[in-house]
Amino acid sequence: MPLIGDKPMWEYAQLQMRDNDYDHDTIAWLKSRPAFVDVPEDLLNEASKVWHQFDGRWDSLPAEHSPQSFAFRHACHKLGYPKNAYNTLRTKYYKGKKEHESKE
Repeated sequence: MPLIGDKPMWEYAQLQMRDNDYDHDTIAWLKSRPAFVDVPEDLLNEASKVWHQFDGRWDSLPAEHSPQSFAFRHACHKLGYPKNAYNTLRTKYYKGKKEHESKE
């Protein structure tokens, strides 16, 4: 997933939504950005709803609702994987990351 500024795109989305009170116009604006064109609107809506519930309590945000989790779900969508492939994709990501770090 691309970086926007120095942030992963889903962390950027979280900041933009938080700074703009999680309103629908922010979701529409994000959808107009090149990095978010292929993101399903329902995924952005879900992120907005969940993150709004945990606003100010980020330490208690469950891992399945983290920006990284939404990035994995976005990747599943882009790759045409079913929604239940999230855990498999997450496991493979960390396995590949560990192998990459061990080679360095």
